[in-house]
Amino acid sequence: MVSIDDSERPAARRARPVAARRGGKAKETAGSRERILDVAASLFRRRGYKSTTVRDIAEDVGILSGSLFYHFRSKEEILLEIMRAASILNCREAARIVGRPADPMTQLRELIELEITFTIGERNRDFQTVLYDEWREVPETAKPEFLAFRRTYRDFWRQVLNACHAGGRLRCDPHAAELIIHASIIGMIRWYEPAGPFGLDEFGGILASLVAAD
Repeated sequence: MVSIDDSERPAARRARPVAARRGGKAKETAGSRERILDVAASLFRRRGYKSTTVRDIAEDVGILSGSLFYHFRSKEEILLEIMRAASILNCREAARIVGRPADPMTQLRELIELEITFTIGERNRDFQTVLYDEWREVPETAKPEFLAFRRTYRDFWRQVLNACHAGGRLRCDPHAAELIIHASIIGMIRWYEPAGPFGLDEFGGILASLVAAD
């Protein structure tokens, strides 16, 4: 299982300012890095990774293009850090739900609500959409890390779904239930409108009812 504590990641794998790595005088400002990642995630979601340039990101952040490279070596490194942040958050919050004593169906509803909130909610939507949509842009050397995150996250879901199934609480096979739930939530990225007839908090119960035994 991968580490889901960002502070535990090896220093070599944390994105740090290039100038700092080269012994330069510039020091990383956490707020600047976060701003760059937030802006880049929004641009990648709306325009796509390939259609977004470093200049686009720098302009929206309000800095010169060259200044961005004090924080990240490349646009690719920005992409990987966005995907890493989303992956760590997913695993950490799923672990919190599964680690708390509760009825398996309650845990399942909480996991569904968590994924809906992360995928569609305004606060995390950009990061999560990039995580799902830009997988093809991840270099082969980086894919094992993200596949490990994905396995860890899915293992939390399977633990809960298997417990529900063992208790006769599912109307279908746990794997089928997992596919139904995740496909439904991913599809919401394309069609969900906040002004629509259903709120995000309602969809957790709706999706749970699709797989729950009567």
